[in-house]
Amino acid sequence: MARLSETTALQRIRELLEDIFASTSEIRLLQSDVDTVVELPPYKFIVEFKETSTRAAIQRGIEQLKRTSTDTNSIHLLVVPFMIESGKQQCMSASMSWLDLSGNASIRHEQIVISIEGKQNKYKRPGRPRNPFSIKSSRIVRVLLSCPHESLHQSELVARARVSKALVSQVVSTLIQEGFLERRTGKGIRVLDPGLLLDEWQQRYSFADHRVTRGHVYSNGEGPKRVKDLAHRLSRLGVEYAFTGLAAAWHYAPFANFRLASLYTRAPLTPNEIEDLGFIPEHKGANVWLAEPNDEGVFWDSVRHEGVVFASAIQTYLDLKDQPERSNDAIGELKSTLFQTPENAQQASVH
Repeated sequence: MARLSETTALQRIRELLEDIFASTSEIRLLQSDVDTVVELPPYKFIVEFKETSTRAAIQRGIEQLKRTSTDTNSIHLLVVPFMIESGKQQCMSASMSWLDLSGNASIRHEQIVISIEGKQNKYKRPGRPRNPFSIKSSRIVRVLLSCPHESLHQSELVARARVSKALVSQVVSTLIQEGFLERRTGKGIRVLDPGLLLDEWQQRYSFADHRVTRGHVYSNGEGPKRVKDLAHRLSRLGVEYAFTGLAAAWHYAPFANFRLASLYTRAPLTPNEIEDLGFIPEHKGANVWLAEPNDEGVFWDSVRHEGVVFASAIQTYLDLKDQPERSNDAIGELKSTLFQTPENAQQASVH
């Protein structure tokens, strides 16, 4: 599919609104943050169009619309070619009306409640879409998020992510197009909103993509005690490991106890090592998940604390998505500590 021109998009928006409200309209261009106003008496739609429905694009559109003042008959309307489920949730959370060029819509304003679902995506791009969060590509995202307040040149990304120039160029271009990065003249590439980029990665990530074996290890104590016991045994065996998920979240932002201990091992454990750990493979009632990672990136920026190695806070955040127990609470607690500037961290410590 060729890139949608703004003129084509605005004409399609006008046609869809006229069809929904069975009325004729007028378009008035604005000199402001948003794209246009479609007047459909007695209503006036203040419209912002985004070419994609990524979290970054949706969030930016919502922010732009909310900066525009309205009167009683004005309705903020975010428009994309096709609205995906996560975008619908974002709009619902922000009480934002939306329309997609494929014909779906959710418009709510005083006496208006319009919901149109089930229309197929008319704007799919041919071929397999580039995934900036695939195994190798995610190394680049990991590097960007590890220094979220810095600008990096592509040559730095090549060296730090240990991938090719071609892959860096492709991933950076995709992330710029999707609204997650900006290219600063002479200063390199910068993440616009680290939290949004991380959430988009988490949305497309699955812990099940690693080779996970669930089982049970007897331990006289709760989660933290089990983690220390396992760390001691793993170190004694010379096994490289890193705890993640709830166990690592408890290290970074302790707020509640946990039962499940998840960890990565650098290499598959031998039968003798599994026996020495006291690990019994068992899906039901498992209190330990052993994971063989699909990429070494899961070990980057790991930290050691009191003899225990934990995966980075970023990797931990990703893995919490597929954890049981109070993983959603842990995600919220952990995110509040991520991406703080030195100034914000200092203010938090004061309060």
